[in-house]
Amino acid sequence: MSTLDRAFLSALLGIGGLIVVILIRGDRTVPQVDQFNYHQQTISPFKAQLHFTFNREMDKASVEQGFRITPETSGRFSWLGRKMAFTPSLPLPYNTQFQIEIRDALDANGIALPVTYQSQFSTTEQRLVYLGSEGEERLRLVLWKSQSQTRQILTPPHLMVLEHQPSQDGQTLYFSATDKNNIDPTFHWTSLQQVFSLHLPTQELKLVADNKGVINYGFVVSEDQRTVVLARLDRHAPDIEDPFSLWFKSSDQSQWQPLPQQGIVDVPFFLSPDAYQVLGPGSSGFVLIPLAAQATPQYVGSFTHAYGFSPNGQKLLFTKTSRQDDFTQYSHLIVLGADGSKHTALQNYGVLDHLRFGPQGETIYFVMTQGKQDVSMSLPFHLYAYHLPSQSLRPLTQDPEWSEEAFHISQDGQRIVYERYPTLEEDNLGPEFRDTLERTGEDLSNAELWVFEIESQSNNPLHLKGRKPQWLP
Repeated sequence: MSTLDRAFLSALLGIGGLIVVILIRGDRTVPQVDQFNYHQQTISPFKAQLHFTFNREMDKASVEQGFRITPETSGRFSWLGRKMAFTPSLPLPYNTQFQIEIRDALDANGIALPVTYQSQFSTTEQRLVYLGSEGEERLRLVLWKSQSQTRQILTPPHLMVLEHQPSQDGQTLYFSATDKNNIDPTFHWTSLQQVFSLHLPTQELKLVADNKGVINYGFVVSEDQRTVVLARLDRHAPDIEDPFSLWFKSSDQSQWQPLPQQGIVDVPFFLSPDAYQVLGPGSSGFVLIPLAAQATPQYVGSFTHAYGFSPNGQKLLFTKTSRQDDFTQYSHLIVLGADGSKHTALQNYGVLDHLRFGPQGETIYFVMTQGKQDVSMSLPFHLYAYHLPSQSLRPLTQDPEWSEEAFHISQDGQRIVYERYPTLEEDNLGPEFRDTLERTGEDLSNAELWVFEIESQSNNPLHLKGRKPQWLP
């Protein structure tokens, strides 16, 4: 037997002996936390689920009893083998540092953690994005941070932004914009928009949909970011008034595809939370158009405006208006259920606009005028909240010197950011006319951004000028 063979045989005998000792005496290593998914990270306060992976099977009761999170946070535990998850009952507070401890925990054989496991993580400060309207911010997306009171221009100066939508995780912004360096003089600049994505942590800018041969009219991104739906029209169509068509692209597709079934003829349109169907105006009323080829479109009804789905997708929100005479307009707030139920939640003189469900789906927020609508003037809009279970209406703003218009609710439901216009100025137009002017590229620089605090019922200026504010998750 050669020297190499003897060495190999000795190694095998040594390994075999070690295995025998382990089998006789048992595994004498100690239990420990191998991994915590948010260790020393800064995360979004929403949908945060803490995952802990141990190096062996643990005694679940002792781990849960020894788990501490500071500030104290209620939640539930779940297990899958050696992995434990802690899911907070409510969204975590913004701009907070959390301390984690697991002490006196035992493994399945009764062996204790030798030392207390410790870690920490933080939540982001509250941030919002708005469309700038003054100076170098004009027609560019701007990020504002509430704690540090700082602003950051996000989009390059050659892109003139029209619409924007943040992703559900707050990491990506999708927006439509026209490139100043690529203007076709035969078309208005707002008809030359393309769709982009901007990854905030890396500032990586990507083209999502170009405008080659087409006019893009609007887009919407699914909650999981796997599907984008886009309205477009052939730029060289003989009749520019022909209805546009809806196109979509999934994350596993390289090319845009037209929806198998069409029928939506105007903007805005809304994608259901499950990305299964699109709600929009048809030729004779509102329709639901499925993205799947084998599904059947559904006629919803005749209304004036649609405002989308509830967070769980089980309700649809509409308004319907009628006139008693040239000076008085009735507005009806209508909620349709997935079961076919129809509830007229509110009837009022005046105009309703910018309706949206709150994060829990029980409250509808909107702006509304009150009193007779004189065709020669525009009454101020104010913020209201309508609670569906109690059928109660509550005004949130009432200052006659201001008109509140486009707004957005934070994901924790605690703050509403909104556009505010002075009513004494001559160009107090109202949201519908203002939106129309904006689509033609008019300068609307007199909007101030304010915040309504739900808990304190107070209104506070942010000292920002801009439009279309949206909180980031």
